[in-house]
Amino acid sequence: TIASTHQLATALLERYPHLTVLINNAGVWMTHKQLNADGLEQSFMVNHMAPFILSHRLLARLQQNQPARIVNVNAGLYVNGQIDLAKTPYGGDFGRIKSYATTKLCNVLFTRQFAQQIAGSGVTMNAVHPGVIRTELGNSKGVIGWLLRLVKRSWSTPAEGAAAPIWLATAAEVGQINGRYFDQKTEIPYHTAAENKQVSQALWALSLKLAQLETFA
Repeated sequence: TIASTHQLATALLERYPHLTVLINNAGVWMTHKQLNADGLEQSFMVNHMAPFILSHRLLARLQQNQPARIVNVNAGLYVNGQIDLAKTPYGGDFGRIKSYATTKLCNVLFTRQFAQQIAGSGVTMNAVHPGVIRTELGNSKGVIGWLLRLVKRSWSTPAEGAAAPIWLATAAEVGQINGRYFDQKTEIPYHTAAENKQVSQALWALSLKLAQLETFA
């Protein structure tokens, strides 16, 4: 929820006075529509709103300890996202694959705009697709779930999936890079899906309102 994410941010600020890295790694792939107490669809909440709130709330602390970095763990499927701000946040256009891709697109648009806002501040933000990883994302009961778990046996382990985000958060050679997208450890151009400035600005304004954040930081 919005409230629990703010509570997490407050707890982190109390616990870590020397914070220099934030990796927004938590994510969900909902197999059915589920709304939280705020009336927001859960994948929109976890994949987009949570990193949006945490990044805003922790920015000042990161700036105090600069140089610092924020890394958003994303997914290559963002290229298939289709945002409808009248429906997407509330699950009005929910689809098992569509909502995951769309909320990852929201995360990419947020990454680009946030990075522009903090340029030259001593803090950077980038997004990374860590590879196809053998996690519990998207698992469900029945034949489809069984087949997915079978296919996942050939995918990379979570430990292997952690390599790219950790590299992006710590490696000296990418310390000054800001607002970029990486497929594992290779920088790649943003897809045209991430080029819509009108949607990006509208999503930013709505996210600030939903997050109950009045200013940028």
